[in-house]
Amino acid sequence: MAHVKRKQYDDDAVSVYDVEFADGPLGIQFETDFYGKHALVKGLVRGSQASRLLVTENRAIQTHAIQTGHILVAVNGADVIGEPFTSIMHVIKTSPHPRVLRFLDPTVLSLDRYHQDPAEQLVNRDEYGFAKEDEYIVQHRRHLRAQKLKPGRSRQDRQWLELIQSYGGLAGLETALHHGSPRDRACLRELLQPLVVGGIPSAYRPALWLLLTNVTAYKAAHPLDYYQGPRAWACTAYLLPGLVGSDHRNSVRACDRPEAQAAQTLDDIEKDVGRTYPEHAYFQGDRGKGELTNVLAAFAEHRPEIGYCQSMNFIVGILVLFLPEEDAFWLLAVLMDRVLPWENYSRSMVGAQVDQIVFKRLVQLQLPELSAALVRGGIDIELVSLQWFLCVFVCTLPLETALRVWDLLLLHGQEVLFATALGVLHFGQQGLLEASSHAELFQRVRDLGTDLHDADAFVEFVHAFVQNERKDSPLDQLVAKVTKLFEKPSPPMLPKLYTFEDIEQWRLEARPEVEAHEREMQRFRETCDN
Repeated sequence: MAHVKRKQYDDDAVSVYDVEFADGPLGIQFETDFYGKHALVKGLVRGSQASRLLVTENRAIQTHAIQTGHILVAVNGADVIGEPFTSIMHVIKTSPHPRVLRFLDPTVLSLDRYHQDPAEQLVNRDEYGFAKEDEYIVQHRRHLRAQKLKPGRSRQDRQWLELIQSYGGLAGLETALHHGSPRDRACLRELLQPLVVGGIPSAYRPALWLLLTNVTAYKAAHPLDYYQGPRAWACTAYLLPGLVGSDHRNSVRACDRPEAQAAQTLDDIEKDVGRTYPEHAYFQGDRGKGELTNVLAAFAEHRPEIGYCQSMNFIVGILVLFLPEEDAFWLLAVLMDRVLPWENYSRSMVGAQVDQIVFKRLVQLQLPELSAALVRGGIDIELVSLQWFLCVFVCTLPLETALRVWDLLLLHGQEVLFATALGVLHFGQQGLLEASSHAELFQRVRDLGTDLHDADAFVEFVHAFVQNERKDSPLDQLVAKVTKLFEKPSPPMLPKLYTFEDIEQWRLEARPEVEAHEREMQRFRETCDN
């Protein structure tokens, strides 16, 4: 059945709209203009998908969504304006299902203005409110439909509810997980593990993130109004826009830190807040920007040895999108103290440099063919992997997949970072190896992870890799052969060739080299300053 998504334009008239068609004939008759350059709707076939697609006008009158004279402007996200009519018809016929056709009503918005005023075009957003490209949305919709058809999805949600109810609610579950006997805690973690891997329901995710990280205990170790202290400093910064570097800004004190450092931190935060998720309406308004600024500046006050590092803004952006402001602050504090490698976010970023050396070693060990291909192509994987680690994949993976990775991270800790990064390369390896030029390889590296909409398959891979629990049985091998017959099958499981203890040892080995380089750079900077 066809589905229409509408966009309101001047005087509530629809200017541009997308129609998604299921398999089968569309039922649209097209004609072209005098120059043979456009595809215009001539009519609809009675009883077809297109003819059954109705909308209500003026709250009473039903009419066809697709009207005579409307212009086809895109097919599955590909612009077809100005293409020869025969080429447009060929694109429609050969496009994979589901086909998404975008139409323009030229009586509301002229074709010229459609090109000149892209901000007024139809904006596609995912379920979290982020504006996305058409190709992303097509893939996203496909996986959402597949997800709904999975027989275990409703059972997964029900199992979460039953577990929470069996402990008398979230408070009881939290007490059992963090204050029960060692045996009871271990048993509960065993119960939680498959549920977290299967995905935390969106309705429970904020509360369960706080629960898994034991934010309650962390918060209890501080005064009741503790957040108001750092937050007041943050609010001072936020309510004084335009005073960056001024006497007033420099007068702000952050505990015993030098005022110049405090002012620089505020400057950095203010600059990055404006660049945080511009594709989401929440962060274009004062409330979103205010919460983001408050949490970032308050954390810089809370942990001055870390302060503020670029990429924290993207992590905190996700937190304030799902949590109240103060809860977002406390969860960030716990993430930096107990979950993420906090040195990755220090001013020197020594930890981040060390982890990139370790990750390259892991790639050589686990994916030697790909590692060699990247070296031959002159591609340093750190070009993209540094951002993966620092932003915890929210700027790389589709958001639902990234949130599922976060669920896993809060349960298993930072080894998930390395396993996820290896998973992104593993799932993209075939495409990278097939690149026919340096330019193509470079672009494919830049695009790694962006098409991993199947969160179930990816998270199951990451979890199995962290746990090292899956072996390829004869049945697995048979399934792998069958899946090769279909488009984009999941790659086979990698045999795990390292432990987390190896990662810790490699970190120790890499640190002296990084620290020596940092000292050399510091001497160079001091020489330049003098």
